[in-house]
Amino acid sequence: MIKAYTEMTWEVLMKDFAKTQGYVSEKALAFFKSCSDHHISFDNLQKFYIALWYELLYPYIHDSTVQGHSAQGYLEWTLSTMDDKTYQFMVTTVMKYCQSIMLFREGVRENSYAKLTTARRQFAPLWSSRNHTKYDRLVAAAEIEMLRAPDAIKSVLTTHVSFSRFGDPNSHQGIDYVLEEFNREVKRWITRHGDANTWKKVIRNIDRLSSLRSAVEKSLCLNTAKRSPRTRPNSSHDITTFRQHLRSNNYLTPHTRELQSLEGVMLDEDTINIHKLGNQRRIELINGIVQGRLFAHRSRLPPVFITRTERIFYSIEMQAYMDIQADSASAQILVILVRETQSATQTRRYTVATTDLFQLLHGSFLNSRFMSK
Repeated sequence: MIKAYTEMTWEVLMKDFAKTQGYVSEKALAFFKSCSDHHISFDNLQKFYIALWYELLYPYIHDSTVQGHSAQGYLEWTLSTMDDKTYQFMVTTVMKYCQSIMLFREGVRENSYAKLTTARRQFAPLWSSRNHTKYDRLVAAAEIEMLRAPDAIKSVLTTHVSFSRFGDPNSHQGIDYVLEEFNREVKRWITRHGDANTWKKVIRNIDRLSSLRSAVEKSLCLNTAKRSPRTRPNSSHDITTFRQHLRSNNYLTPHTRELQSLEGVMLDEDTINIHKLGNQRRIELINGIVQGRLFAHRSRLPPVFITRTERIFYSIEMQAYMDIQADSASAQILVILVRETQSATQTRRYTVATTDLFQLLHGSFLNSRFMSK
């Protein structure tokens, strides 16, 4: 989810945010965009999220025409900024997608099915609009299977969306990460060349071995804590730096303007409707799954473009793809014609050779009869 959101907003303002956080070189920017380290990526996204909310709320708080500020009042106030497509797009990306990522993480940590499902459904149009086909189908199929599941299975699935190994109600994790931690703990007792029998013995006695390790560490006055909370540096300076950058460019100050990036590059005209178009595609996908057309539906739809350059590059790629397909089809036709020609030539040669052999044998037969006479 973080990577998909970063990729969508990269050319809009995420790249500028990365530069304000010290990611200046090409390799550093590539690392930021790849989101290969989940913890770093989430920390960066959280700073991005907080800074954007501060700047989105700033015009509303300082609007002299507003009497009394509230969440509902802000939603109504945003309708008055419809002429500013850039502001509207940023409200959509923050409220719909960035906030969904925060809610998803909170749902996992608290083992909350309601929060997890809400976040998935809110974020799902981004999978559809940007052609993340694998995740799009997984989320849709999971919801349909949940509706079809018996009540007993639904009860298990809704109460066990994540797990806590140490009993902390706010430190739940996905089952894959729990198994990864357990596997890492088992490996501490196995040598580099441990065989299957060694693995079996360690796994069967892992609780006793862990208790033994804890007892030894305690007797030696070592740190026996199984987990220590991950420290997070103070991010107020990083948030303030990005807010100053946004404020200096008047990027989130509502006024009449077209959709553009922080650097002033005009964005694609469909970008403002990314959530609406994503919802339409998602409905088509769910209908296809229900009707048994999971893999036959929506074979080659283009993504909802963010920049105009992206649309141009996609057109060039599709044209090249069509040319390759046409060349491939022409090559196949040529191969078939060559094979048919070769087959016809071989048949003709066989016929000529057979005729020559027949004439030769027939002539030899006549000559033998003539000589005998």
